[in-house]
Amino acid sequence: MSQVVKEKLVNADWTVEELLSFHPQAGEVLSEWGIHCAGCSVGGVETLKEAGKLHGMSSSDMTQFLTDINDALNRPQSQGISITTEAALRLLDVMKKQTKAGGVLSVQMDEEGKFSLELKQNASGEKVFRNSDVPEIAISASTQTLQRIGGSEIRLKNGRFTLEMPGKCACGKATCKCTSSGKRSAMSD
Repeated sequence: MSQVVKEKLVNADWTVEELLSFHPQAGEVLSEWGIHCAGCSVGGVETLKEAGKLHGMSSSDMTQFLTDINDALNRPQSQGISITTEAALRLLDVMKKQTKAGGVLSVQMDEEGKFSLELKQNASGEKVFRNSDVPEIAISASTQTLQRIGGSEIRLKNGRFTLEMPGKCACGKATCKCTSSGKRSAMSD
């Protein structure tokens, strides 16, 4: 009988900034452990070990903390983005009016972790997703963006395109102060 060995990706010498840059989904584990260093002035330079000490972690706590982070990173992520048929048809209409037919709707994440939708000429290295009912509409996102929003859906609500995330806010947390509904309006026409 063979064993599956999980790769240890993260160790105590990683800085909080490195961890969140390469693995944004680890932010939820940091929050669960009471470490909210992403917005802290020291968060960019302190290591996970230093953060743990500042937040009162024992050696055994640190071991469990790193195990929790690595377990979260080894969990399969939902990597797709979908678009409802209604939103895809409306987007097709918008693209035709803007003479951008054949383009791509790219989901972008800025340096603050906020999302926007942008019409582009091509996907330029991003992963592409389509609605089977309206295959001429392409949605794209980078791998890093998908780590944060995989499983989300673009919908049309009250004439606006929205990016809705199942069970969590667009910031990647189950609860936060970004929005009260856990859903973010990403673009309107």
